[in-house]
Amino acid sequence: MTQIGNNSNVDREKLLELNPDLITTYSSGNSQTDSYAKLTEAGLKVGINAEYMEDTPLGRSEWLKFTALFFNKDEQAEKIFSEIANKYERVAQKAKSVKNRPPVFVGFNFKGTWYMPGGKSYVAKYFADAGANYLWRDEKSSVSLPLSFEVVLERAANADYWLNFSQSWKNLKDLVAEDNRYADFNAVKNGNIYNNNARVNVNGGNDYWESGISNPDIVLSDLIKILHQEILPNHQLFYYHKLI
Repeated sequence: MTQIGNNSNVDREKLLELNPDLITTYSSGNSQTDSYAKLTEAGLKVGINAEYMEDTPLGRSEWLKFTALFFNKDEQAEKIFSEIANKYERVAQKAKSVKNRPPVFVGFNFKGTWYMPGGKSYVAKYFADAGANYLWRDEKSSVSLPLSFEVVLERAANADYWLNFSQSWKNLKDLVAEDNRYADFNAVKNGNIYNNNARVNVNGGNDYWESGISNPDIVLSDLIKILHQEILPNHQLFYYHKLI
């Protein structure tokens, strides 16, 4: 394995030595940090993957078709994605008619700002399909909203569940130690906090951001198990775990 850096810090000389047939990267829209322009200027072949911009779980999964084109596997990719979509829809159907939709919020306070996914984001779609009342579902945005701690506390203080927060917190003590105001949330008081880092390797890589994109039905099953245990009684949490 050769280390070549990341994004704006990519070592072009090493890449030229490796002479790869294709480099896949992403774009943030910032010419100061994006690497693809410099890579193409160096004569390297670059493909930009933008799955992170999709606003539905299946939209993110469908980018496997993009990757497959480079290997002439487009027909196989169509079949695989069709199977993924069918599995997701079957799971979503199980929670479609739930009457009790528990209030849910996500994220955490990072250097004074709490980034909350908008109501048109893939996160909001997951919660809608899992039978949750995502408290920012009515915000007509597909990107994360920069909020203050006070704004989040005002709306989410009585929420039943808190998910998808800091990857560094190992237990409830870590959470409160970072900011004692977190203890004011009912989700913390009741112990209903779950994170999506149950599968992390020795290098800190989180499988939720790897295989989770190709297995949205499992992510959705986890969420339904957390929010409505009676719907999927035999499902064992895979990407999520409870902080205690």
